[in-house]
Amino acid sequence: MHSSATKNNWWMATLAENSAVSKVVIHNRVDCCSERINGAKVYVGDVYCGEVTYEADQVVYEVQCGNAVGSTVKVVQNDQYLTLCEVEVFGGPSEETPLVSVAPVTPPLRIVSATQSSTGWNGVASRAIDGNTDGNYRGKSCMHSILHQDRPLGRAV
Repeated sequence: MHSSATKNNWWMATLAENSAVSKVVIHNRVDCCSERINGAKVYVGDVYCGEVTYEADQVVYEVQCGNAVGSTVKVVQNDQYLTLCEVEVFGGPSEETPLVSVAPVTPPLRIVSATQSSTGWNGVASRAIDGNTDGNYRGKSCMHSILHQDRPLGRAV
């Protein structure tokens, strides 16, 4: 998935059920522009989990969410393209209160859909949840946004 280099680019996944999220794992693009991931913010519902700090040659980034409870996971990148090659969400089911401990859960939580702020170069939102962690954009595994300035917020494409 790849969004635009404008303000408030985002990608959002809807989880199959309300969940306590322990961490979000992001697979970054590797064929170019890897530094664009720097500063991407991760949220579970309205709860801020943390921010990605780019490191050269790092492909996979983990953002700890401390069992934040919600039914959506959102990645927001301000003032830069957003490219995500795969997103995995880990945790367990919740009945609206965080679990004290989400002991190691091997498989990621099931994501039922994904949306994004804009779509560029055919990088649709679902590419970031297709199970393909290939960081090469030409491998058709990454979402991608477009370049627009001052467009209205909240429009899913």
